[in-house]
Parts: sequence; C-alpha cells; structure tokens
Amino acid sequence: MDTFAEPLRVSRLRKFQVAFAGCSLFTNKQALLLAECLPDSLESLDLELQQSGVGVGGTRALFGVPARLPRLVSLRLHGAQHGAAAAPALAEALRARSPVVCAGA
Repeated sequence: MDTFAEPLRVSRLRKFQVAFAGCSLFTNKQALLLAECLPDSLESLDLELQQSGVGVGGTRALFGVPARLPRLVSLRLHGAQHGAAAAPALAEALRARSPVVCAGA
C-alpha cells in the first residue's frame, strides 16, 4: 500500500473499487493509509472487506472518508466486520458534510 499511496493521492480518480476480501495483510495500518491518500476527486468508493485484517480503527478511518472527500456520493464498504463499533465515525463524517440539496420536486 505504501508504494501506491502518493500516486493515488495525486490521481484524479473518480471511482475506486477493490476487494480486500480474505486479505489478512490489509490491516488497520493499511486502511488508515488508504483513507488518508484517497484523492479529492473521488465520487465512488467500493471496498470488499470481509475476512480482511481490518479492525475497529481501520474501519473508523474508512467510515470517516466522507468528511474529507467533497465529491463522494457513493460509499460501499461490504463486509466491514466492525461496522457497528465504527458507526459513530460514519455518522460524524456525514454530519460534517455540506447539506445535500435535492433539485426538483
């Protein structure tokens, strides 16, 4: 993950989808690094996390991503085993975002 952090950070990716399912090497440290290096241009984040090495801390970091990515409209963290423990981080991240405005009626 360290090798890809800076290239990812400066990329203009709009969609990032990756499966860490069954990857015990994707740990809290790796999840924190990923959460920090996602580009501001990102609109969609889709991660498969079941049976990975991510614990509560890494899940909190990933759940906090919406607070710092202004263009993010889609977040899917499938199989986040510690989702219940990390849910307050997601709620806080969503509160930190600008209000959503719906056009039309």
